[in-house]
Amino acid sequence: MVAVFAVFATLSILEYKQLGVGLAAAILIDATVIRGLVLPALMRLLDEANWWAPRWLRGTGGRRSTRRRYRRWSRRCWDRDADPGYGDLLTEAKLDDWRERLGPMLAGLQDFVVGPDKPLDHSVGSLRDLEHTLLAETPGGQPPGEGMAVAAGGYVGEVLLTVGGGAWTWDPDSDLPVAGLGVGETAEPMRLVLDALVERTGTVWSAEYERIRALAAARRNEDPGWEPRRTDRPALHTETSDAASTDPWLTHWLTIREEGFPEWSAATGRADELDFSPESLLTLEQIVRRRIPDKDALRGPVDDDFVQGAIWYIGGIARRHRNAHWRYHPNRTGTSKNPYAGRPFVPQDRGGNDAIPLLELEAAVLSDETGVLLDRFEVFD
Repeated sequence: MVAVFAVFATLSILEYKQLGVGLAAAILIDATVIRGLVLPALMRLLDEANWWAPRWLRGTGGRRSTRRRYRRWSRRCWDRDADPGYGDLLTEAKLDDWRERLGPMLAGLQDFVVGPDKPLDHSVGSLRDLEHTLLAETPGGQPPGEGMAVAAGGYVGEVLLTVGGGAWTWDPDSDLPVAGLGVGETAEPMRLVLDALVERTGTVWSAEYERIRALAAARRNEDPGWEPRRTDRPALHTETSDAASTDPWLTHWLTIREEGFPEWSAATGRADELDFSPESLLTLEQIVRRRIPDKDALRGPVDDDFVQGAIWYIGGIARRHRNAHWRYHPNRTGTSKNPYAGRPFVPQDRGGNDAIPLLELEAAVLSDETGVLLDRFEVFD
């Protein structure tokens, strides 16, 4: 448009020359100075005021409205002085409010900050990615914006609770949510966020993850029947029934496998690494290839207990990280060609993907490549 109006300056009529020069200059200044410098700076200064709307228009913005609520609440939690009345609520009410809002807040973190290419799957890799994202969003020690710090802290707490078990609690001294872990410690996610911003190494959260995992392994060695279980509802995982009650075989099989897991994992010699994280599939793959020479051995009686334990372990990871649940369809005639008949499998909720762990093991045994189980798990989404 600058070039078009600049042509007017070449005309012989003075009024056209003035019009062309004026419009060309106005458009050039608008596209560079106004939109490139003044507008972003003004929006940074106005902050939440950018999203102000009359009361009768609020809540009609769909996805944007959700994003604004996410920003507003996250900022309120991070800076408690912004809302003096919030600090007067009872501790239990604060904890209930935190639990209620944590799920939407983490969904906002996934949608608006992290993006779909880096799923928040409770793995140590997702912690590294998120910590690097936080540091990239705060160059030169700038404070994190738009409530990202609280959302990141919420996710760190969720991951540590997955590794160490336990539930969210509220610390009246700091007036912040903390993770009461089943390993006997309390993790302070907001402090970990601050540590990450101060140290800027990109490894603060993953180091804490490994520390809690080591504590869980030590607790498991002391008490073989202990497992790190959440005692509250995970924010990014909807508990679903395995429908075990509909099939007695599945009920019995799940009970045996869960009770026998400590002994099964100890027999592998690598119990400390089998922590139900997606990365532990690399360990399981190495163990399986050492124990199972070929596909036929997977279906033989020699190592059946080992194979059944590996099947249950793969399904357990799918349940924890992919919203999956156990299903079983009996092969009553023994002649069905349906690959799901007679084999426990794990479909996802709401019509997602499904996987047959036995076939995943076969794929790992038949392949010469490393990381087959983990690669196949990554596409199970």
